[in-house]
Parts: sequence; structure tokens; C-alpha cells
Amino acid sequence: MVARLWGGGAAVCLVGLAVLSVPRTGPVITIAGALVVAALVLTAVVRRFLVLATGAAAAVSLTATGLLAVSPPPPLHNTAAAWLLAELAALLVLLAIVLRRTESRRAAYVTLFAVLAATALPMRVAVDSAPPASVLELAVLGGLGVLPAVAAVLAGGYLRVLDGRRVRAVAETRAAQRRRLAYDLHDFVGHDLNAIVLEAQAALLVPGRARDALARIEEAGQAALSAMDQTLRMLAADAVGGDERGMGITDLDQVVGRFGEWGPARPRLRVEEVGPVPREVGAVVYRIVVESLTNVRRHAPDATEISVEVTAVPGPAVCVSVTDDGHHVSGPGPRRGRGLGIVGLTEHVELLGGRLTAGRRQPSGWQVVATIPTATVVRS
Repeated sequence: MVARLWGGGAAVCLVGLAVLSVPRTGPVITIAGALVVAALVLTAVVRRFLVLATGAAAAVSLTATGLLAVSPPPPLHNTAAAWLLAELAALLVLLAIVLRRTESRRAAYVTLFAVLAATALPMRVAVDSAPPASVLELAVLGGLGVLPAVAAVLAGGYLRVLDGRRVRAVAETRAAQRRRLAYDLHDFVGHDLNAIVLEAQAALLVPGRARDALARIEEAGQAALSAMDQTLRMLAADAVGGDERGMGITDLDQVVGRFGEWGPARPRLRVEEVGPVPREVGAVVYRIVVESLTNVRRHAPDATEISVEVTAVPGPAVCVSVTDDGHHVSGPGPRRGRGLGIVGLTEHVELLGGRLTAGRRQPSGWQVVATIPTATVVRS
């Protein structure tokens, strides 16, 4: 609404100036300049007419140049120079905007048309010269029109590149948020949902333990809801610029304790004093432990010895290892193409400048070991 009011006011002023200028500059220069400036005002009010308005402005400008070449005007007044400059400036602005905001083939044709109009416009200065302007003089005048036209093209193209970068940056940020949400759901909520499934299966196999299994299912469900709430809080913190990364090394005793209640064996947890650890590193250590224990429960239900160790190593860095002695029925790798599980954590560890390995142990079992620098910078 405000834009339309401004546009209407500009149109009224433009008409008034044109009426007052006609006696001094002649109708061709005045009307052409007024119409081209009006086209710019129109695009500011109604953007969908941008290509049409630019094409019409270029056509009006070229027509005026042709008419003045056939029928020279009276000696140019300072007012005529002002209209010529306003017309050229409006053409250049329209040209830059079209290049920035449109992609159609029609827009490309309009762009060439506008460049031609801007190039020809300065030649109007020579239409009433005596003696008539030479070819060289006309070429110089055309060059004077080409230079600002090229500048407008470069400006529009540069702004277009910046817009594209901004769009890609927003898309990449949203994709990163989706990946992070997927990691959180897989590592935290998936861990508890897997426990619920196993307890339900145990209740079906041993009906006498159904009451105990239901109690543990309720506890696992509450844990899953808490994990979901924490994930939502983390997303909300991101939305306001927070840097909360959720669980860390200090929360490992909780997840190990829950696993001991539901898993095949109670893990041994050993956490050394590792000094100050960035939140991102602590969150990755926690995720590695959760994912590894979930894989033990899923793929090695016969495991009797499970060890979780977090130690400080030279670098400075933190080393986390999860080992078990179970007979894994299948590799605990993630489903391909999801970017989750061990493969996804490997990529995350590498972004932090660390290294993660996972493989079988002899004579049986599986081992996951990750070393992550504590003075790390996330790699792009």
C-alpha cells in the first residue's frame, strides 16, 4: 500500500515536470524521458511487470532516438540534458534489475534491447550539431553509452551471484539442521525405542516377566520423550543463535546405567580427567557411546563383557573406545544412504579433525575407537 502511494505521488510529479518541460525541450525528449522513468517507478510498485516495463522503456528510448535523428529538435536546453540523464539512469537501473532478478529467455532479449537503447541514447547530442557529426564522433558517443551499460550489466550480474550464494547458504544451513535432527533422533530417540522393542520381544517370549518388561518399556518411553524434548530444545537454541549441544561426557554414566538395565550385560565405564572439552566434542563422544551400545544390543545379544573408556591422549585429544566380546550376527554399520550411525559419526569426527575406526576383535567381539582433538576447529 505504501509503495503504491509513493508510486502514485511520483507519477503525479513526473507528469507535472513533463508538462512544464515541453516548451523548452520539445515533446520527443520530454515524453521519452518521462515514460522511461515511469517504467522504473512501475517496476518498483508492481514487480511482475519488470521485463515488460524494461522492454517498453527500451523501445520508447530507441524510438525517440530515431525520431530525433530524422527530425532534429531545436537547440538543446539544460532541461533537455536533465531529461536525457534521467532517461539514461532509469534505463541502466532497469537493466541491472532485470539481470539480477529474471532468468527467462525473453529477459535475455530485453537485456540486449536495453543495452542497445542505452548505447544509442548519447548520440542524440549530435543530431543538431553543425557541421554534422562524423562517424568517429558518433562512435565516441556510442562508446560513452556502452560504458555505463556494461557497468549496469556487471552490477546486475554481481548482485545475481550474491543472491545465488545467499540462497545456497540458506539451503545448506537448512540441510545441516535436518542432518543434525536426523542424528539426534537416531542416536538418542532410536536408542530408547530399540530398548522398547527388545523388552516387548522379551515379554512375548517369557510371559512371566511381562510386568517387569512393561515397567522397563514405560521407563524407556519416558527416556525417549525426554530425548525428543531435548532435541526440540536444541533446535530452539539454534533458532535464537544458541550453541547448546545437548548431552556430553558427564552424561555417559546415565546412558551406561540404562544400558545395563536393558542390555545383555552391564558395561564397565572408565572416564579419565580429560580437561576442558568443547561442547561439540563432548556431544560426539556421547553419540559414539550411544550408537556403539545400541549396536551391541542389536547385533551381539550374547555379549558378556562390554567396556566403555574415555581417556586423554597427547594432542591434546580425547579418545573414546567401546569394546565387547559378543558374536555379532551382522556388521553394526548403518543403513546405507541415511548418513546415520557409525558412518555418519565417522564423517562428524573427521569434520572435527579426528579419526574413528570400527572393526572386529579377536577372537570375538567388536571395537569402536575414536580420537578427537579437544582444541579443534570444524573443517569446512
